[in-house]
Amino acid sequence: MHCPLCSSFEFHLFHHSTKPLKRDYIQCDHCDLVWVPKQFHVPPQIERNEYDLHDNRISDLGYLRFLNKVVPHICHFFDTEQSFDEHWFQSIAIKHAHTQLASTFATPSSNNINGLDYGCGKAPALAVQLCELGFNMHVFDKFYAPYTKNLKQEYDFVVSTETIEHIFEARETWSLWDTMLKAGGCLVIMTQRVKSRHSFSTWRYIHDPTHICFYSDSTARFIAHKYNLTLTLINQDIMVFKK
Repeated sequence: MHCPLCSSFEFHLFHHSTKPLKRDYIQCDHCDLVWVPKQFHVPPQIERNEYDLHDNRISDLGYLRFLNKVVPHICHFFDTEQSFDEHWFQSIAIKHAHTQLASTFATPSSNNINGLDYGCGKAPALAVQLCELGFNMHVFDKFYAPYTKNLKQEYDFVVSTETIEHIFEARETWSLWDTMLKAGGCLVIMTQRVKSRHSFSTWRYIHDPTHICFYSDSTARFIAHKYNLTLTLINQDIMVFKK
């Protein structure tokens, strides 16, 4: 067994839970990633079933607002400031209530900034928001939008919301993102970060059986150094990497 992010063989038991899930959590001594060993992972079909239970709809204003947490940081990076008020969210919900997943989303007024939503889920709620702001959006999700051709392009930005904690192939995923990201581009990740061992033991985030990798501030700094990226940590759940 080795760390799924840095491949180090130096690690220690970080936490052991018995309720509601009985499993171990290992922490790497090199990059600080906390992960769940493979013997505790759920099978792919069970994982898919868990995601199918999520009622994620574009018409859900709460869901739109939740994903929108990353949008202002993308807009700021590309100097396309936007005010996100209740009317704006309602207009998105109404216009795209029946919009289905497709490999790309663009409008006639789209600019030449191309983005990828990695792990978009079963509704393109983030992609349509960014599309309405003028970005050319592409999507990928291993279960719901397996458009592998979108993984063979370069992008001005890559965004991934509440996805990386589900991915055990951490090193391969970060390497892929680095390959796809253009020089001068940005990578925006939303995932809740580890604070301390004490808070980890009572953290509801670890109760999801599909959450198997957990990042901390120091893990983010390790990634930034490895790929020569400039890191900005925002609140407790957003990481912005500039290439």
